[in-house]
Amino acid sequence: MAQPAGSYAPIFQRTVYTFQPGGTAGGAIYTDWPTLYADLLASGPGNLRTVAIDDSIGTATIPSGSWNMLGVTLSGQVQGNTANTEDGATHLHLANGCNFTISGVNTLWSIANNLTVFSGSSSPIIVATDNDGSGQHNLELNFSCNLVSTNGAAFISVPAGKALLIDCFTGGGLASSDTYASSNYEVIDIGDNAVCTMFGLNAIAIQSNTVRGTSLATMVAARFDLTSAISPLQTNMAGTFASANFCSANYVDYNATGTFLASSDVNSAITEIANQNTFLNATVQTSSNAATTILSYGTPNQNQAYYLEVTAIGMKSDFSAAASFKVGALFKNVGGTVTQIGTTQTIATVNTAVYGGVSFSISGNVINIQVSGALTTTVNWQAIMTAVQT
Repeated sequence: MAQPAGSYAPIFQRTVYTFQPGGTAGGAIYTDWPTLYADLLASGPGNLRTVAIDDSIGTATIPSGSWNMLGVTLSGQVQGNTANTEDGATHLHLANGCNFTISGVNTLWSIANNLTVFSGSSSPIIVATDNDGSGQHNLELNFSCNLVSTNGAAFISVPAGKALLIDCFTGGGLASSDTYASSNYEVIDIGDNAVCTMFGLNAIAIQSNTVRGTSLATMVAARFDLTSAISPLQTNMAGTFASANFCSANYVDYNATGTFLASSDVNSAITEIANQNTFLNATVQTSSNAATTILSYGTPNQNQAYYLEVTAIGMKSDFSAAASFKVGALFKNVGGTVTQIGTTQTIATVNTAVYGGVSFSISGNVINIQVSGALTTTVNWQAIMTAVQT
């Protein structure tokens, strides 16, 4: 393998370390991890350094132990390894009991260049320790890199109350058994009131069933190009899994609502992500006093309670009269059956016209928000709805 410039520099000046099991040790080439890691530490923890993984001769495995990866990039070979038929990438295996520490402010650990990292550990490889995002605990996945879990534990744990930011570029992502037959486990595990945020650009992917979390967990994924793919199928994610597509000039595709939001409504999507609420808005025209559906809300989770608050404004088509209504209602979804708890409560009514107002109807697990106007009167309606679930 061609050596990077400066690879034979003294340890304290070295920025690239090559891990090549089965090769010939010397200079910046290491055949065993403990020796490489000792020199890596000697160069100064936190300095930006690259460990180039070369599995062209032997299997590259980091053994059991706690390894400080602050400021370290694990890099595959640009050309990959065609012997690895699943993806043609360089493969790095992490043994049972291996874990990476990235604690500290402004932390950074990244993988790059056609590298797939397999966790064979029964405990997480990375445990986020930042409380509120201010410490910027960052993980980067760049240039065709993937994280895969194979031994029951998620690769990354975001414990209760903690936060983690993941940046993905050009093919980075979270992989599952869709691609790797040896993987049957989620890559990220998120605890109560914990948040994992993932930004992606240029063909990044979150495959199905790679994220799990408690009912109070939040995963936010945003993609900025049409070639990226984020699967909403996360079977064991009981909390909020929200994704937004910012790749179109005029619209944001927001999967928590199943609708398209105009660019002027992006702030509403961000508000929902931040508060774990759902925000919808829509318009409709009525010409009678019949109840007409203006919004529909599909209760996403069973055995949950949902409070819906709706504000609707109706204006007569000749602008001569108008009315506004604000109402609240409580529902529950038990085993897939949705029922209303109590009665709809009127919060406020302001009008210069007598319109029927706002009501709710249930169809399956969907709650329909309906508005009623007046006989032989054309009324243009605008409504917004906020939903909060347990």
